[in-house]
Amino acid sequence: MKDIRIMDGTIDDKESMFAFFSEVLTHTFRDNDIWDMQDDLKEEIEEKEAFFMESVLEPEKSRRFLLAKLDGDLIGCIAIGPANDSIIEGSKGRCAGWLEVGTVFVHPDHQKKGLADRMILEMEKMLKDQGMSHYVLDSGYPISKKIWTRRYGEPDYVMKDHWGEGADHLIWCVEL
Repeated sequence: MKDIRIMDGTIDDKESMFAFFSEVLTHTFRDNDIWDMQDDLKEEIEEKEAFFMESVLEPEKSRRFLLAKLDGDLIGCIAIGPANDSIIEGSKGRCAGWLEVGTVFVHPDHQKKGLADRMILEMEKMLKDQGMSHYVLDSGYPISKKIWTRRYGEPDYVMKDHWGEGADHLIWCVEL
């Protein structure tokens, strides 16, 4: 993992990012046994593409993507941007105005090797350097919820049955 470079995304990364979103999210939907939710998959891919384009074309909007590359190949990404409406609602307004860390994606061939942790540490360093003292992170994917609970402990907020019966949405408020 030492040869991996973490850098800001640029417009030159558009094609590889769009292919990456499609591949990783398709894998995520299969692994989380939500493959039947094809409309949601399509919407999620399109949302990530729009967020990436905003980050490179309108950086003043506070959205930023860091990319992890190995020998020039994209193998991971992490994003920071304004907390979404679900987070604000689910946190009862506590996280309004906070930055959300999200889109923590690692290519399936590189998962479980510490890359997500490395990208999170890099993003946290960047936030600290900007004078930030906290961020928020959320998840509805079953596998991701287990990963984040291991890393951050029990969530600060649970949006019960947000994605349907028994499918809660979890929110962590993280202090730096």
